[in-house]
Amino acid sequence: MTKIMTILVILMVSCFACNTSAEVRKPNKKILFVCTGNYYRSRFAESYFNWKAANSALPWQAVSRGLLPVPGRKGISRTVQQELAIMGVPDSRTISDPQQLTRQDLLTSDYVVILDEEEHRPMMEQQFPGMAPNNLHYWHIHDFPYMQEHEACSAMAAKIDGLVIELQK
Repeated sequence: MTKIMTILVILMVSCFACNTSAEVRKPNKKILFVCTGNYYRSRFAESYFNWKAANSALPWQAVSRGLLPVPGRKGISRTVQQELAIMGVPDSRTISDPQQLTRQDLLTSDYVVILDEEEHRPMMEQQFPGMAPNNLHYWHIHDFPYMQEHEACSAMAAKIDGLVIELQK
């Protein structure tokens, strides 16, 4: 009986060692999504990207910031919460309040997505003159009323799906 117990203990320890070494890789690269208020578009992109990255074992972590967050605004847009729920994304992916974009955010990110080139390029040039990192990418996801929220979330999801595939290469 003790031989069987010893074998079982060895097997259990071996299985535990296998499980701990097979954990999902911790993110070692950072992607930054930027919009105007860090309440709607960039928050959707952050949540959706983190969900896709986790499901793809992609070692990237998304964060989001705003160029002009509204002081005192808390949480995340209800529209974003609804769109994420429809897509099956857990609501715990974005839990912070809107945050202001800083120079440090730009310098410490491996990949930066500015969500609406037409709207945000002038703001970027004004707030961060002369700063044009090579890792900066402008998308064309417009704010309401120029693009309906559902349409914007679908467009971001499609762009992020493509980006995840690109980053896996």
